[in-house]
Amino acid sequence: MAGSASDPSPSAADRVEGALLDPFLSLRACENTLKRWAGNGVRRVVAQPAVLAAVHPELYPDVRFVGVVGYPSGGQTLTSKRVEVLECLRLKASCASVVLAHSLLADMDAVGVRAELKQLLETAPELEMEFIVEWGALDEQSRTWFLRMIKDHRPAAVRAGTGVYTALPSPGTIREVRSRLDRKVALHVLVPDDMIERAGDFIGAGADRIQSSRPEEAIRVLS
Repeated sequence: MAGSASDPSPSAADRVEGALLDPFLSLRACENTLKRWAGNGVRRVVAQPAVLAAVHPELYPDVRFVGVVGYPSGGQTLTSKRVEVLECLRLKASCASVVLAHSLLADMDAVGVRAELKQLLETAPELEMEFIVEWGALDEQSRTWFLRMIKDHRPAAVRAGTGVYTALPSPGTIREVRSRLDRKVALHVLVPDDMIERAGDFIGAGADRIQSSRPEEAIRVLS
């Protein structure tokens, strides 16, 4: 997998993921943005299922698509999330990026979290699976517990926050997460627009891929 924790030398484009997650962006604007990104070398794009349905991923053979599931709260039922994962598969995404149920993580509910992790991974094994956790909203005990849980139900990647409910992690936080995360699990991070010039700091801190609404600029910074 390009840009994974096991890839020693991914290119700048492999390190970047374009984010089409603005809920107020029209579907036509999403399509125009995607065409521009694809023409400028963006190779991976994350979007909500409705956007995937509108833009027809099969028209962009050089772009890998990531469908978000349970975004942004993670409060949907497990059944709802599994249906969304299957929608990502139907809509030609190659990855599902799932927001985990924060209430279960906060309670350290082993039965609930184990069921969510296991069943999501089993719903569509052909899809790369990423779990999103609001790292900034968890206390230290919950963080340690979560990292232990995913050793038994290992995703392809973890993303440390959506930026919707808590502040996005700094390079220092990414360094701390990377030092504790299983080396076989990639670490992804959303970089705010006003920090895009510091994209290299996040990679240097241990992020395997950054997500940005300005992916062309991120590729430039990392090149």
